[in-house]
Amino acid sequence: MNFDRAQETSGTDWIKAKQVSSLLITEWHVSAVTERASSILMHEDYESLYKIIRLSLYPDGSKQPIRYDYPMYSSTGKMDLHTRLGFCAFQLKLLFFNSSNMMLTAAKTPDIPLDLSDRMNDPSHADYRLYFSAYTDYGEWK
Repeated sequence: MNFDRAQETSGTDWIKAKQVSSLLITEWHVSAVTERASSILMHEDYESLYKIIRLSLYPDGSKQPIRYDYPMYSSTGKMDLHTRLGFCAFQLKLLFFNSSNMMLTAAKTPDIPLDLSDRMNDPSHADYRLYFSAYTDYGEWK
């Protein structure tokens, strides 16, 4: 049960994710144009901006997300994120913050519909609980 979710927001800036069980494999790219523009907009050098990937999870059709922030250190990269919730609706964002706590969104995956109950009725978004009577995530093997 794999799927890709990607969206280009400013030319060559993008973030995409592939979900495999409780693992999200994320890849991103921030263009040189965005690096220069963000330093002008945020009034700080691009290197000094705090850059994160924000993962918002919407478990069991919840409208309030559970958010996790992961620091990113390069303009292009790949990261594996463990969700511990199995399959659920999610959104990823590349965010930049300056020392004044101003926020700039560089890229994001498509928006999650506000009424998540419609997704449960859509047969193309079948819920894993329809197929499994119990779902347990035992975490990573070490």
